[in-house]
Amino acid sequence: MSTPAAPSLYSQEYLNLPSEERTKLLQRLKIILQKEYDHTTVPRFEWALLLLCDISKLESIVMLLEEGTITPGHFDALMDQAQKVIWEWTQSCRKDNNTLSSKTSVKSQSALTRDSVLPESARRRDQAKCVITKAWPINVCHIYPFSLLNANRSTAEYPTHYIWRTLINWWPAEKVNRWKEKIFNESGNPCDSLQNMITLSPCLHAMWNRGVFALRPVSRPAPDGRILTVEFLWIPPTGPLSSYLDRVDILTPPPPIIMKQSKTWLTTTTEFPIGATYMWEEDDENVRRVRTGDLISITTPDPEKYPLPSYDLLEMQFILQRLVRMSAAAGEIDQFTSSNDSGSERDANVTTWLESVSPEGCKSSLDTKGSLEPVSTPYDPTDTEWEGAYMEAHSHGHGSAYLC
Repeated sequence: MSTPAAPSLYSQEYLNLPSEERTKLLQRLKIILQKEYDHTTVPRFEWALLLLCDISKLESIVMLLEEGTITPGHFDALMDQAQKVIWEWTQSCRKDNNTLSSKTSVKSQSALTRDSVLPESARRRDQAKCVITKAWPINVCHIYPFSLLNANRSTAEYPTHYIWRTLINWWPAEKVNRWKEKIFNESGNPCDSLQNMITLSPCLHAMWNRGVFALRPVSRPAPDGRILTVEFLWIPPTGPLSSYLDRVDILTPPPPIIMKQSKTWLTTTTEFPIGATYMWEEDDENVRRVRTGDLISITTPDPEKYPLPSYDLLEMQFILQRLVRMSAAAGEIDQFTSSNDSGSERDANVTTWLESVSPEGCKSSLDTKGSLEPVSTPYDPTDTEWEGAYMEAHSHGHGSAYLC
């Protein structure tokens, strides 16, 4: 049996409970904002990123701002670059809900095509059931969005080129490189794999894409590679009318993730089908709703032939799903349109820009710091976000499986 990771100083931060050290750093950053901008509010996305980024990276950025090594303009550029990444992630998750049309599947020879064997292998590994509810029908889902794997790799705008450069500004290089190694093969090209797939019910898949819940890998697979344990967490909304464009005081506490909460507002018949978030066990009539803190065991009959979902990709997903949710990005993704405007060129040069300020100081501070282990607002169940998720889930019908 695998052993859960030992709790750390920041073990409660994954429940949206900021540590004392993070709060002190945000207080210092608030002073800088007051001095430079005469206000202490930031866009909701920036607020969410500052709460979820690695504590050592936040410390580095605050210190560099206090020292004058980087300017508030550099800080804004870092945020702009990170904002584009989360939009790409959210948009790609939504794209992956749709089958590739004949028009979109005609790509350059370098484009990655969907492997017809992988979804069937995922079904066999997960016994053709949702890994959470143990029910069917199911979608075979990507953890790292397929459309990011399959973007136009011949252009400078290929998202993968800047996604990883951006992530390394906010999380330790060692951690980001572990995530990256699960996506790229030895030739340096992105590749799809069974480790990047998991089976979910259509409704849970739609919720997952919107950051309504996340799966936290609590320990690496058992030595025999046959079981991986993840923790299910409902991620509370920041409010029924929250907008990605809202400005939030930098010290505003996030809605905490409540252990053992079932989120009954998710399971009304006006939102999702009856049983959409219930757990089922064979020969057990005592079904119940999925709750925060539920430990889910994902198993495989053959680790070599049907490897488990990647711990590292699930770790990446856990962080980015919470960022999507807290920043209210999913609710406004339809209003976002990728463009090749002048901002794209700036995004591609942010890292170079920062390095030019202090090649030894700024870059090393951002790249080599340590690592981090990983007042609810009443929610309106008639909110259109949930109606949209429901319609999205059922636009695929109830076939036995759907590759997303």
